[in-house]
Amino acid sequence: LNGVIFLGSILFFNFAIDPALTMLRRLVHEDEAWAAEFVGAALSVLYKLLWIYPIYCISFVLNTVMYQEIADAALEVRRSRTPDSTPPFDLLINEAFRVLLNLVYILWMYMLCFVPVVGPALYFGHSCWLASIYCFEYR
Repeated sequence: LNGVIFLGSILFFNFAIDPALTMLRRLVHEDEAWAAEFVGAALSVLYKLLWIYPIYCISFVLNTVMYQEIADAALEVRRSRTPDSTPPFDLLINEAFRVLLNLVYILWMYMLCFVPVVGPALYFGHSCWLASIYCFEYR
């Protein structure tokens, strides 16, 4: 379900919104092209900031809660006893910290893109590092 939501959102932007903006840019006169470019870039950033990141955060929290229930049930079946559950407030604090940490790290990676010459390579390396941090992580 997460893949459908994220892939669908990205495809919707790339194949519906971006081509519509490109068509609108063609209608603008050359002396006003900078404004059209600015609006296109601003809409791209706003789309990612107001749609993609909140959906990522929500799915991150929901997946953690759902996987915790599955892990508790598996542990109960394996050990034939009820596992001690983490208080909901502690789960919420941990997830809020993880979401903020990811936000700071993503902003840091975005700023690395602007470093001349080595920026894209640093961006790629840090994005691989972020993926590897959470690849096998489960609490």
